[in-house]
Amino acid sequence: MPSVNYSVFMTAQNVDRYGKTAEDIAQVVSDLKDIGAGMVFLEVWRGAMQAKRECLIALRDACEAADIETGTGIMPVRGRDIILDGSTQWDSDQALGGNSRWGADLCYSRPWTRQTLKDTMQFGAGLFDTFIIDDALCTQCTCPRCRENKGDRSWSQFRCDLLVDVSHEELVAACREVNPNIKMILKFPQWYDRLHEYGYDTERQPALFDATWIGTETRDPDTPEFGHVPQYEGAFNVRWHGEAEPNLEGSWFDSYDCDSAIYVEQAYQSVLGGSRQLTLFCYDKRLFRGNGPYLSALKTSQPRLETLGARLDSQTPVGITTVRPHNPVPGADGYVFDGLGMIGFPLVPTAEWPQEHPSALLVTSHLADDPNLTTYVSEVVSKGGTVFVTAALLELKDTDEEFKTLAGYGEDGWAQSTPWTATTWTVGDQQIGSDTPASMRFDLRPSTAEVLAHGGATAHWRTEWIPVVTWKEHESGGAVVVLNVCGADSGDFPMHETLNVPIVLSMQLYPTRVINVMQQQIAQALGCGFLTPAKVAVYPFSGGDVVIQNFTDTTVTVTPIGEPFAADAKEHLGFADLVAGEGSPSLSLPPRTAALVG
Repeated sequence: MPSVNYSVFMTAQNVDRYGKTAEDIAQVVSDLKDIGAGMVFLEVWRGAMQAKRECLIALRDACEAADIETGTGIMPVRGRDIILDGSTQWDSDQALGGNSRWGADLCYSRPWTRQTLKDTMQFGAGLFDTFIIDDALCTQCTCPRCRENKGDRSWSQFRCDLLVDVSHEELVAACREVNPNIKMILKFPQWYDRLHEYGYDTERQPALFDATWIGTETRDPDTPEFGHVPQYEGAFNVRWHGEAEPNLEGSWFDSYDCDSAIYVEQAYQSVLGGSRQLTLFCYDKRLFRGNGPYLSALKTSQPRLETLGARLDSQTPVGITTVRPHNPVPGADGYVFDGLGMIGFPLVPTAEWPQEHPSALLVTSHLADDPNLTTYVSEVVSKGGTVFVTAALLELKDTDEEFKTLAGYGEDGWAQSTPWTATTWTVGDQQIGSDTPASMRFDLRPSTAEVLAHGGATAHWRTEWIPVVTWKEHESGGAVVVLNVCGADSGDFPMHETLNVPIVLSMQLYPTRVINVMQQQIAQALGCGFLTPAKVAVYPFSGGDVVIQNFTDTTVTVTPIGEPFAADAKEHLGFADLVAGEGSPSLSLPPRTAALVG
């Protein structure tokens, strides 16, 4: 049995398109077999359009006869209520949605909306034994009905409470009235730091379902079409949900705003995160018919993905323990993990404080209100560990003198929100130029911490040097490293992109020498590591294997610090060259490829 398995999702519109004739149905089965799909989800409803029963049955029966498992799905969006577009009749019983500018999400405060959803769910449950909920079980509605029901709760809390109730009543319970043994799956979107804003509750919802899936459709990070989402987000997302939700089973990605390299990178990130069930969205002319590049590139990569999955199956990720709680308020560190992963931070996320104190810990503004934060950081440092702290968190802890002292910012030290642009840099006595300015959000003034790297900005006709990396060592041998990096703040989200990463995370623009300063601190904390330029990600595993992925368009050299792998290590994916040297060999990694060394 393969380690990595594939399934395909077909929208309701395409069910009707390809489920009409014997010729089309036979082609669907052939296409699914060709990509190695063991399952297909035949969607029952999308955009207020319900698939035809006869098309669903015809495709279901043909696929099952060919030993392809079937399930159904729904994307609970209404499309635009065309009849009401531009009118004031938002409270009409013709409208499933409210006043959201999305023009797609449902208003769950309307009884007829919930009844329509229940009827649709039961229709699908009567035909299939597996039901997946695509990633639009959310709402931005602020109509009078929602305002009345919200009461004194925050919008986030109201929406989470509402969607938990809908999940229980109109989704799971409704389906089990018709099909008691049906398997119910909730797919969480990839926009993990905004989920709770619009009604997803990662703490309560997973227990209502038999399984969860997670979106890894990061798409092109250099265009604003779906947000500037770094590729590393896919792996981080799977890892966090896998740790926080014991019933996570699979990942899901698509080809929108992708070239073939980005499309395949989504598959790699899914597997590196821990997924072994990959769902391809969606079966349509663009992806499966004609001579599109995506599936061809994926098919070429499938043997390597299988090697990767099989070799890592018995290993767990190791690296910097990264605590991100359920449903957090990220502050100015929104999606900061994605950017750190793109500069070689090997993150191992968890939703709770580990009982065993790690040797390396990352804390961000997601934890600003956690009452255990300062005590836990102090304990890690006292045991000789290294704690990486973001500038955003340090600013929010300005009145916590113990925390600031641990970081080397006690007494008159501070971190302040002050936008600036770094155009030059220093590491030690070396000044470093850069052709790419980096937007910064914080000014730092340490009191006892040592500055390892500065960024320079012009102010009042002179260069002001602002700390970018500081280091405070303690008598225990432990240390606190403050990182002047920033994620997305609430004010960064424009009207056209309220979900995904809305800005280029600027740590990816830091010069290699500055990034290397951070990587040296990682290596000191973990006992070994690597020096890389930006947009190269590192994934160490417990069995000694290390995966390194190059997201750049040039060949990069990856230089070991210490001995991260043995002198006789081999590369198992066939892309990279190992260059022998003293101790661990270095790595020459071609553009847009990955290496598995062990």
